[in-house]
Amino acid sequence: MTRQFHTLTHLIPHTYHTPHRPVLMEPTEAERYTGAEDTAATSALAHQSAQLLIGGYLGADTDTTLTAAGLRKVVASHGVDVIGELWATSPAGTLPGALWRLLLLREWIERDPDLVESRYATVVTINDDAAQARFEAALSQGQRVDSVAQVQAQLNELLLGGAFAGSQRTPSRRSQLYPTLLASAALLERLSRASEQDSWITDENDPLYDVVTSRARALAATAAELREAATKAAVGKLD
Repeated sequence: MTRQFHTLTHLIPHTYHTPHRPVLMEPTEAERYTGAEDTAATSALAHQSAQLLIGGYLGADTDTTLTAAGLRKVVASHGVDVIGELWATSPAGTLPGALWRLLLLREWIERDPDLVESRYATVVTINDDAAQARFEAALSQGQRVDSVAQVQAQLNELLLGGAFAGSQRTPSRRSQLYPTLLASAALLERLSRASEQDSWITDENDPLYDVVTSRARALAATAAELREAATKAAVGKLD
């Protein structure tokens, strides 16, 4: 398969604005966008762009004209959402699939910071002394969860870091992948516990409505997928 990287830029709508949200395209538009003629070609391009974004190695025998410099140029000009469109249909246990889930989380935090913060900071009133003691004991042994702002910073650095800094070298963000996946999973788990129905996006007209965000127990399910992806990333198996 041979793909010219510049075909990515040809399908960016002239009305595209940043910042940004993942824009879910119709299949025909997605095909025009990537220049892909079949699912295998689209999948290959998704994996290649994901590897390049985090500073991965494509392999000497990879048949592609994608370059890290070209990717940085497109992302710097149009936002990471442009590449995210290639990742949307990738399985959760792959690098592009994991990055798509991180991108959805990032865009949600960017768009609805007050909603996310309110779920994160859910307050529970305890009036019973014994229950309070048990709560404090559990709290002392509990796993620390990064704040929304901390997770947001990690997501921005992984998905956007270096691309907007004008750097001429390829910044390897692979070392940031594992902690970002874990922090994002932990945040989603906390938000899941604070949500009565563990819902994420339920409005079909919402731009972030997707099979990932609209499914049953979406927050918990996505958290589990990100933890699995982190396990793979820790041993270099997330590709």
